[in-house]
Amino acid sequence: MSPERLTYEAACAEFQRRVNKIPNANEMRFDDLFPLMEELRAAMGLDALRESARKTRAGWRESRLDLDRYLQVGDLVDEEMYDYFLNVLPPACYGDRLVQIGEPHDHVNGRATFATLKKTADGWVYCGHCYRRTTENVA
Repeated sequence: MSPERLTYEAACAEFQRRVNKIPNANEMRFDDLFPLMEELRAAMGLDALRESARKTRAGWRESRLDLDRYLQVGDLVDEEMYDYFLNVLPPACYGDRLVQIGEPHDHVNGRATFATLKKTADGWVYCGHCYRRTTENVA
């Protein structure tokens, strides 16, 4: 990939070109395509844009929305929001790459779901309401 920034259209075309070269690409999971998407995002110069879109604990307080309305799956959150997830209740699950609020949000198929953050290269990302120790939104 060349060092100059790609336009959105060029990045989409490059993504499609690369995916078309992958055998059985239609059977791949999102996690398998994520490294390619990250490379193209960087080539488009979207790192600064993504940082400015980070959801903050202060922004949540100011919005007066409940957590489910303020955060969308995939949102980056600040350290204060991470601290909230960690400290509002004893966490349901806590590790260096995952934290889940200790009280279940709901039950899906007889299993409790929890508001979940996972650690990525960009920071903490909201995953939605996931089963304990998982990061796939099921709610």
